[in-house]
Amino acid sequence: MVGQKVPYAYNVSVEIRRMLTPVRLILYVLFCAYPFVYLAFAHSAYSLSDWLDLFTFMLDVIPMVGFAIAAVAVYDVAFSETLNHRFLIYERIRMPLGKLLKIKLTANVVLSFAALAVPVLLCFIAAYIVIPHYGWIEFFPNTFGSIDESARNQEQAARHTMNQLLVYGEWVYGVACAGWVGLNAALYATFGFLLLLVIQRSFIALSIPFLLYMVGSFLMPDRRFYFFDSVFPFNAVQQPMWVMFVPFSFILLCCAALTLYIYLFKEKVNRLL
Repeated sequence: MVGQKVPYAYNVSVEIRRMLTPVRLILYVLFCAYPFVYLAFAHSAYSLSDWLDLFTFMLDVIPMVGFAIAAVAVYDVAFSETLNHRFLIYERIRMPLGKLLKIKLTANVVLSFAALAVPVLLCFIAAYIVIPHYGWIEFFPNTFGSIDESARNQEQAARHTMNQLLVYGEWVYGVACAGWVGLNAALYATFGFLLLLVIQRSFIALSIPFLLYMVGSFLMPDRRFYFFDSVFPFNAVQQPMWVMFVPFSFILLCCAALTLYIYLFKEKVNRLL
């Protein structure tokens, strides 16, 4: 209705639907299928002890390396094209710039969280339920002599970071792992989004999250605080759970600093857009 204020949530949903094109959906299905294809070709070369070993195996190596690229690719790449082609000028006619950017940032956070959390959850369901149920992969438990169920559960809970959550149940652990990866994806995507607002060269802006994720990890004096081990702590030697929040907090602090800069110099940023 003319003159009626459009709800904020509706604008966000419109922005999300705009991003869900057939090509992007097909690419996303292929992205979700990758761990399963990797498993089908590589599992025979490894000895997997149980479903937990299988779960971490499915998320190993390439998904970890490609995380930061995937996080910014979900929305930030399309947003950079909007900025480069000055399409934002026409969108600003319909609503204030501040509200427009909030809508796009919210859509970015929602899409990035879901896009990276869902594959992890699918890997968990496959490793914990589907594959063991049908016996598609043979497990070789690391046992020396007899071992009871209680001792096996204790060994699993002490294997990797976040395995501490197994004492609350496997589903709590699986959902927490998926949620943590999704939360990090949303944070890295937000970081890239804010960089695009302050750096005119979009390639540089989108490269910084990946460089920090990969190169920045090796500049850390302590191996415990590597950025990729923070995002995928369930692939690393077990540490106290507060350790994985240190790199996360650093990225969060960077986002807060960029937000403050945009707020203080909004007229300058406005001219760039």
